[in-house]
Amino acid sequence: MRRGLQIATAAVVLLVPVAPAGAAIVVDRSIAGVAPGMTRAQAEATLGAPLVGWFRSSSGVRPDLARAGVLRYRGGVSLVWDVPSMRECAQPARARTKEAWSGYVRCALAAIPDSAVVQSVVATTDAERTAGGVGVGSTLAEVKRALPSSASCVHSGKATVCLTRGRDLQTRVVVARGRVSAIELRRF
Repeated sequence: MRRGLQIATAAVVLLVPVAPAGAAIVVDRSIAGVAPGMTRAQAEATLGAPLVGWFRSSSGVRPDLARAGVLRYRGGVSLVWDVPSMRECAQPARARTKEAWSGYVRCALAAIPDSAVVQSVVATTDAERTAGGVGVGSTLAEVKRALPSSASCVHSGKATVCLTRGRDLQTRVVVARGRVSAIELRRF
C-alpha cells in the first residue's frame, strides 16, 4: 500500500505543469523582475546596463535612442522613464560613426538618474514568458486562457488589446496579426 502511494504521488508530481525557466512575467506584478515604481538603480541591479542598438541609415550609423525616456535591456525588455531630459542632449551634426555619436549616447544614458522611477516595463521578444508559457508570439486564445477571468479584451481594426488590473498596476497584452506583439506593465 505504501509503495503504491509513493508511485501515485510521483505520477501526480510529474503531471503538474512546471513553470518554464524563463517565466519572468508575473501579471500585474513584474516583468523580468522589474515593476513600475522601482528606481533605475533597482531595475538595473536586476537587468544590468541598458543596451544601445545601432542601425544603418543613408547617412551612416545612428544609435537606437530615438524616444526620450525609453531604454532597452537584455531579453527584449524596455523601461519607460518619466524624464524628458534626453531631449536636451545635442545630436551631432552629420555624424556617420559610433564614435561621433558617443557624446550623445553618454548624455542620453546619463539623462536618466539612478533615482528615476520606472513608469512602465515592456516585453517585445519571446525571451520573457508567464508561468503558463504566454508571451510574445502566443495566440489570442492562449492569452485568454492564461489571463484571469476579470481581463477585458478590446478588438480594433488591426489589433486586440487585453487588459488586467491589479491593485495599482495594469498588464496590457497587444495581439496583432493573431500573435502577441508586446506585453506592457504600467501604473494606472
